[in-house]
Amino acid sequence: MASTTPLKSNREKLINGIEGLYKSDWNSDLVIKGGSGKEWKVHTIIVCLQSKVFKTKCKNEWQVSDNNGTYTPKPGAFTDSLLSLKKDSQQKVIELTDEPDLLIDQLVRFLYLAKYDAKFCKTTESPWGPMQFHLKMFIAADKYDIQDLAGYAKQEFLSKLERVDSPADRRDFIHAVYELYQASPASETELRAKAVEVGTSNSYVLLDDGLKEEDGKENDLTFHRLLREIPEFGDQVVVALSAAFAEKKKNSVGTATYRCEGCRSQFVITNGRCDVKIHCPECRKAARKLW
Repeated sequence: MASTTPLKSNREKLINGIEGLYKSDWNSDLVIKGGSGKEWKVHTIIVCLQSKVFKTKCKNEWQVSDNNGTYTPKPGAFTDSLLSLKKDSQQKVIELTDEPDLLIDQLVRFLYLAKYDAKFCKTTESPWGPMQFHLKMFIAADKYDIQDLAGYAKQEFLSKLERVDSPADRRDFIHAVYELYQASPASETELRAKAVEVGTSNSYVLLDDGLKEEDGKENDLTFHRLLREIPEFGDQVVVALSAAFAEKKKNSVGTATYRCEGCRSQFVITNGRCDVKIHCPECRKAARKLW
């Protein structure tokens, strides 16, 4: 115990030190710039250790080393439409022009704190619901190859996916599923399978919401439109609903009247399964359902 306590204490100090850098630009050597022009001053070692995309770009493509081991930008290397690295005074600049500032802000937060904050999704000013936001973070993690962020965002997304209790939740679900099939990796079958499961089990209320939409809102993304515009999702929901209906019909119970094929007597069966063969209680001959 005595030998592990100092190690734990040193580890906590290291973590606290990294977290402290999140709110400080002390010794920062890299700038992340969003499409709006907003800048985040970060540290290359923090960013590039967690993102293979940033690491590869910063070290191999955009920089060359001279005989003294000094790295300088490679001439003519700034051709990537997704990311570009520029020499701005003594700091390198990574431009993420395709990403919203809100997303970059939370991405940077995760790189330093190993978590992000989705509380803003609850405000009326938020452009996304919680499901949409977590999915966008997952997509960004896949794009920039940040594995820890991908795992974190995936679990957050799955934990919110089943919450379709309110109209706002259901709108969030519909838009998140649309983006899930449009922008997420096609190999991400677990998230899509869960979306189909939730869409199927809540199809009645999701469809009912669409029917209640006011006239003139043709551009609104309803569950009806989602099923049509994302055929892969629509087909899977229809198949699941058909299977559930068939199973329900198979196991349905009620009251039915039968006639014996032998003695021709009639009798009533209550709570009889429709897939079970019925026999006359008198002569044990097979009976046929009348109604």
